[in-house]
Amino acid sequence: MHNYRKFKDYHIEQLRDPEDAKIYLSVALEDYEKDKDIDALLLAVRDIAEAQKTNHTQHEPSA
Repeated sequence: MHNYRKFKDYHIEQLRDPEDAKIYLSVALEDYEKDKDIDALLLAVRDIAEAQKTNHTQHEPSA
């Protein structure tokens, strides 16, 4: 039996790496310049924000 996970979970995990997030945002901006699809650009920004928030909360010291 294979252990599968949702693409969204994998995608967010990859975007936790600042370099990967930078590349992803760069491509999203290039695509936006070509097709002016604001929804796609906002989705990319939202995914990066979610990944970085998750990354940040994992590194906060326990109270």
